[in-house]
Amino acid sequence: RGKYRLRDALPGDSRFTVGSALLSPTRTYLPLIGYLLESMSPLELHGLIHCSGGGLTKIKKFGRPGNVYVKNDLFPVPPLFQMLKEVSGVSWSEMYSTFNMGHRLEAVVPEKMASVCFEAAKWAGIEARKVGHVERNSTGVNQVIIVGP
Repeated sequence: RGKYRLRDALPGDSRFTVGSALLSPTRTYLPLIGYLLESMSPLELHGLIHCSGGGLTKIKKFGRPGNVYVKNDLFPVPPLFQMLKEVSGVSWSEMYSTFNMGHRLEAVVPEKMASVCFEAAKWAGIEARKVGHVERNSTGVNQVIIVGP
């Protein structure tokens, strides 16, 4: 529901219609995950989070207690999510805690292992970047801090 019809061009990316963008399948990350599992020890791969169903805040449910996940270098918001934000009127906070916002898979690794992740992503043809870092807090409660729109 909203001002767009399923056959309208997706605002910001006319390669898609609104309907085709909504129905676009999620790619499989199994080859990338296999590469990561073969390239580092289980002690170095602290976590893999598929960001659907919980968005960029999903990690706080699974991370080590007392971690603060600071995400301060995010990918640009894809046109589909910009359109959903526009027509729904929900807050950015809700968008980032509901949708993946273009961040489909997160790997939590020590800084020294980031290059392995970038190598794996390049091998799989997936754009990758370091989107943030992990800090500790004394409360024992996980937090996610998102610096975005």
